Amino acid sequence: MCPAGESGAGTPKNGAVHAPDPAATRAALHRDRPDLLAPFDRELPGARAAVLARLWGAYAREPVPGLLRRARSGGRLTVHTGAGVLDGPADAAEPYAPAAGGLTVHLDGAAHTDPAALARALGHPGFAVEVDNSVANLALARAAPARAPALTATLPQLEQSVVDGHPLHPCCRTRLGMSTLDVLRYAPSTARSSASTWCGCRRPGGTATARPCCRSTLGSTSTCWTRTPGWCRWGACPHGP
Repeated sequence: MCPAGESGAGTPKNGAVHAPDPAATRAALHRDRPDLLAPFDRELPGARAAVLARLWGAYAREPVPGLLRRARSGGRLTVHTGAGVLDGPADAAEPYAPAAGGLTVHLDGAAHTDPAALARALGHPGFAVEVDNSVANLALARAAPARAPALTATLPQLEQSVVDGHPLHPCCRTRLGMSTLDVLRYAPSTARSSASTWCGCRRPGGTATARPCCRSTLGSTSTCWTRTPGWCRWGACPHGP
């Protein structure tokens, strides 16, 4: 994650896990990346509709806890749950269906265009936090997308080009523990890159020796592990054996 002390980075002082909602994301952009404010605001309604469509699709297909029965009539889908009756357009719940702007799902007659608000109304406040974070990060990914991959693109570059994430899961862009700046710097969808240093992991009961690598990107206190008994080799020191 971002180095300690940087604006918007690290773990909140109250010990809570970072999961910025759209409002918190917008505040972070206003403070640290004002150039992305207008694109974020432009993409936010579409991100809400896209995540709502995924959530609505889950209620249409999946064995969601509390689900009682489903019925289709006249292009509408009605889903009876222990928390109330959901009603919305049946075509919007189809897998891979494009999310129309202004998509609305009703719960006991109350209209919902915000998937997190709908999750809270259904009695799932913890899940709503993850959905809110997914909406914010999806809008952020669309506001600062990766460049279209070339024909010679590598696998990581192709992965970065999939801006919208999982096409069916409402938490397609949830990144718990990451601040807005973390997402911009390290999430694949924002096309940033950062240096990595290989390290080893100890096998149970194993013994090994290690040597410091003073030129490592992590500084003079870091350690590079070689292929020695008791260690699985994640990678070699980039500075020679």
